[in-house]
Amino acid sequence: MDSPHSSSQSYDHGWMPTGDSNRVDYELRGNPAGVPVLIAHGGPGAGSPTGNRGAHG
Repeated sequence: MDSPHSSSQSYDHGWMPTGDSNRVDYELRGNPAGVPVLIAHGGPGAGSPTGNRGAHG
C-alpha cells in the first residue's frame, strides 16, 4: 500500500524536558492521521539505530 507520507522524513521534531535536567529527543514520522506508535530505547546518550526509523511499517 502506497502512502503519501514517508516514514523516512520527520514532519515534526524537538526536545521534551524530563524535569531532571535531561531531555528526550523526539521525531514524528509517517501519516499524521494514522495510528500512533511509540518507539522507546536506551537511556541518556544511548542513541537509536537508523533501522528503527520506519520500523512500524
